[in-house]
Amino acid sequence: MATSSHERNLACRTVRARLFRPLHGIGVCVCAMLVAALSTAALGQPRSSTTPVILVVPFAAGGSLDAVARLLAPQLQSKLNQPVVVDNKAGDGGALGAQFVARARPDGHTLLLATTDVLLLRPESGTKLPFRVEKDFSPIVELASMSYVLLVAPDSPSGSVGDLLSGAQSKELKIGSQAPGTAGYLAAEAFASAGKIKSIHVPYRDSASTLADLSSGVVDVAFASVGAALPHIKAGTLKALAVSSASRTPLLPGVQTLAESGFPAPPIDIGIGVFGPGGMSRDTITAYNRQMNEVLRSPELQRKLADLGYVPVGAGAEQFERKLRSDTLQSAVLAGRTQAMSVSGAPSGPVSVPSIVGGAPPAAAAPAPPAAAAAAPMSPTPPPDPPARAAPPVAMAPPHPLPTPVDLSGNQRPPPIVAFWNAWFERDGKVSNRLAVDTAYTFVLDLSRYQRRPEAGAPVSKEAGKILDAAVHSTRFTIRLLFTGGTVRPTETQGPSASVPLSVYTPRLRSEGLTPNELVAWRDGKLTSDVYLSRASAGYARFDVMTVGEGCGTVAISVWDDTGLRPLDHLAYQYAVGNPQTCAQHDRLTAGIGTMLALSSSPAAGQAIAEADAALHIFDVPLGARDRGSVVWYVDRAELKAGSAQAPGIYAWQTQSSLKNYIQTPTQLPAMVRDAREAAASARDWPYAKVAEDLRKKLFSVENERRYGADARRAQAALEKMVNDSTQTPVIVARLAVSADTLDYLPLSLLAARAEKPFLSKQFVTVQPLRRERLRQEGTCVGPWTLGIPTKLSGIDGEIESDLAGFALPDPKWPLSWSRDMEHLRSGFKARSGPYGAANSVAAKADTPGEGVVLLSHHSEGNLWFDDPLDKLVQEDFQRELGRGSVAVIAACSIGGSSPLSYKLIDQLNERNVDTMILSPFEVDAPFGARLAMNFVREIDSALRNNTGDAVVDVFGRAWAETEKYFQRTIARDFHDMRLEFVVLGDPDARLCKR
Repeated sequence: MATSSHERNLACRTVRARLFRPLHGIGVCVCAMLVAALSTAALGQPRSSTTPVILVVPFAAGGSLDAVARLLAPQLQSKLNQPVVVDNKAGDGGALGAQFVARARPDGHTLLLATTDVLLLRPESGTKLPFRVEKDFSPIVELASMSYVLLVAPDSPSGSVGDLLSGAQSKELKIGSQAPGTAGYLAAEAFASAGKIKSIHVPYRDSASTLADLSSGVVDVAFASVGAALPHIKAGTLKALAVSSASRTPLLPGVQTLAESGFPAPPIDIGIGVFGPGGMSRDTITAYNRQMNEVLRSPELQRKLADLGYVPVGAGAEQFERKLRSDTLQSAVLAGRTQAMSVSGAPSGPVSVPSIVGGAPPAAAAPAPPAAAAAAPMSPTPPPDPPARAAPPVAMAPPHPLPTPVDLSGNQRPPPIVAFWNAWFERDGKVSNRLAVDTAYTFVLDLSRYQRRPEAGAPVSKEAGKILDAAVHSTRFTIRLLFTGGTVRPTETQGPSASVPLSVYTPRLRSEGLTPNELVAWRDGKLTSDVYLSRASAGYARFDVMTVGEGCGTVAISVWDDTGLRPLDHLAYQYAVGNPQTCAQHDRLTAGIGTMLALSSSPAAGQAIAEADAALHIFDVPLGARDRGSVVWYVDRAELKAGSAQAPGIYAWQTQSSLKNYIQTPTQLPAMVRDAREAAASARDWPYAKVAEDLRKKLFSVENERRYGADARRAQAALEKMVNDSTQTPVIVARLAVSADTLDYLPLSLLAARAEKPFLSKQFVTVQPLRRERLRQEGTCVGPWTLGIPTKLSGIDGEIESDLAGFALPDPKWPLSWSRDMEHLRSGFKARSGPYGAANSVAAKADTPGEGVVLLSHHSEGNLWFDDPLDKLVQEDFQRELGRGSVAVIAACSIGGSSPLSYKLIDQLNERNVDTMILSPFEVDAPFGARLAMNFVREIDSALRNNTGDAVVDVFGRAWAETEKYFQRTIARDFHDMRLEFVVLGDPDARLCKR
């Protein structure tokens, strides 16, 4: 259910708030009301032909698949008489776009154009994906296919596959191809295995790099797609020996297949197909298949496909489905598993990239296993060479695990594994200790027997170590990342919480992978990360990121078991962008569950960070193909330090539904809050009791009682005991992660609402970090104030309207800039220097006092306005950079609400050094907001006159108490618990300056 922005703005102006009916009819909501209208689609009525068809391409624009999509879209649009829009959703090797389509409604308006290796090869190669091909997709048509071609340099003495094999008997062949997990990589592995040759596999970022190195002699032979190789073959700069497909390709009719060359490797090619979401009706599939086959008959399209290296295919949907079930690609994966491990003399897996440090030769082959072990099935191959830096994240692991283990230690249990987590940023394979602004990097998380440096590597936890010890050959963890600090952002968002599987090849943790000299070179930064990962890593993940601003930051990394529901470890990697001297630590990795309790993960230099009494980390995750849920991790500091088995202090569970959706959906928590306000306005007892009870039930609900029920109940009891038994106000740090660098805000304080039998008998402080996590440093304070409080605000009348029109401070003794109209407020925020001089300009120094901002306005979609919704302050108007440690108190509706533009406004203020915000994610009644803003300004004036240096949140509390008294006096109503709706984001200890 949704309304247009215009409708919501209109509602804001015309709908009277129900909450303050006793206020003689006054009370327009300060924001756009979340009133929704049912759409015809929601009622099940057919969509009109103007509804676009979204053709999802799971790779970035500019590639060959994107080119095919843009050839297909206009012709399909002409056939359908309906808009067809190409939507590039790149990430995770194509899995991100495929997952989007798998979760779409099977109504024919969302389609996937993908190569078959995206759907078939990666699941078979050991990478866990959030969909199942046979269940979550409806095959429609195979548009085209493409072969891979075996290439050598033009001056190579090898004129045939036989010549190449003969020459390979006397030396190792360096074979270039694309990254592990691609069809080109598989073709290279199958070729080396079936030919019983010694080889070194060299993976590349893309085909262009592979072919360039082949031409220059860096590698001896390469596999590339026909489309990439065709221009080089025609120009004579490369020589084709054979194609990997079962039959010759019409694009290279004179080139034999590997089979025709007498070579036993299985045929490998890839297809391009169109897929719908699983469950699409047969009539819709048939109609699309017919239209696309007609499009494929176009001579122009066939010519353009040939130019890209593709051979048109077509045919029926059933034929495509049958082919997928027994696809040559899938058969080749299975053949590669068995042949690469059973052919005598063949390598047991991908061989490491040769070291480039001092021209060191490649590592010697491993010695033959003992006779007792030789008869047993071979162990899985070690992790492959590092992949090209593709879209984030990429989790690397053993590509060919076999279920039958090998006991290489006889009957003796091997000693416990000693393993370390390592983390770093790199650029072009080189570790970067100092990050520059506006620069692309790759963040790497590695598990190894080596510690990069004592401060940059951390031992695995006891729980994770137990899993590693129990795994003879391979195991898997789930990794969830959150980039905090606002200085680094992923280049592409990998779904909720950036959750990726990390497979670990445990024999790497029991054997030397680097020589002593290489280990010294690695720790000194003289060995490339690609070489280290290929030789020493037991498992690693890569995330492509971009630095977006100077400052301190932390990558918070949570480690879970294979199910993603049992927490094992928590890591914090601190880094600096720009000048590292401004940060407490940089290039430092710390581990331990206790790191979750830090009130800030990005401390400045010399800043001590206190711990909270408890931590609540929530990750929004998919449940099945289309539903969402939340994984909750609760840590109790007292229990954790006590170390009791009965109360371990670490609890995790999966909720029945998404807490993010519960907070944002207008008919759920926001509706209950509106009802609570109406109950308060009607003088009912315990008006917020139902809100507190419903929030408690949602937070501690479990998706599976037998699996998670005990942890959820014990966490609830721990929270209740921690709050109710405390002698001081307890502090809880809460993070609700909805993506790799995005936090939502949880009104957790509502749990403490008054009730006849309350869940929590005391209130507590919730610390919810902003994107840039900065806490107050010693000596910093909030000095001057900017007031965006108008003389007229639509939606109020009577006494409050009169008070607002005449509101002023007699002879203020502190720096003050008052904007009573939107033009003045807008020009003040657009100015490069503030109303107090250059101290508040972009060149503000660290010791510049922070600035306070009070905004009383209406709010809609990230825009603020007073009386005329067309005369507004938009996000782009916030240009002035304030002093560090600034504060914003915003009496406007749903600033922290569900709109992405609301979050963007919060981020915009945070980017301008606003480190503390007090606001509400719910509707704020205009008369109440106006009275609260006026009282807050009076309390600020009093505190500055008294020179007490109060915390801003304490001043806000006193203003709230005065506002409560006003409404108790004028309408005899108790709005005490309404304060719990407001959230404090960022630093809760921001303080007023003393003179």
